[in-house]
Amino acid sequence: AGYAALDRLLEMSRKSDAVYACMDEFFARLGCGSSYVRTRALALIVANAPWDAAGHIDRRIGEILSHLRDPRPVTARRLIQDLPALVRAKPALRGAVLEALRAGAAPFYAPSMRPLVAADMEKALRAIEAEA
Repeated sequence: AGYAALDRLLEMSRKSDAVYACMDEFFARLGCGSSYVRTRALALIVANAPWDAAGHIDRRIGEILSHLRDPRPVTARRLIQDLPALVRAKPALRGAVLEALRAGAAPFYAPSMRPLVAADMEKALRAIEAEA
């Protein structure tokens, strides 16, 4: 049910600013103990970046990027994969995002997850740099 709701909210976010009014709620969810909730919140924050004229994301980019080292690698990986879309919507954040990606997070994770996280980071870096 949660995944289906996320899909609906992401689709709405791609089409209009109808979900943008909930940004404060999404940011509040970043501190949740559940990685599923954090992952969904990050996805919705990024999806609503095109509508962020108020600068919520710009002011809290450090908080967002801190999840590159989220305790759960699945949350970090989803964020990493979404970062090119964030930079497309908010080009002024390109430098901060690139710096965070270059700093890396793979060593933070268990050896079994490091190659996956590192590959995601490299792919995101290439995508962002290619759009320069």
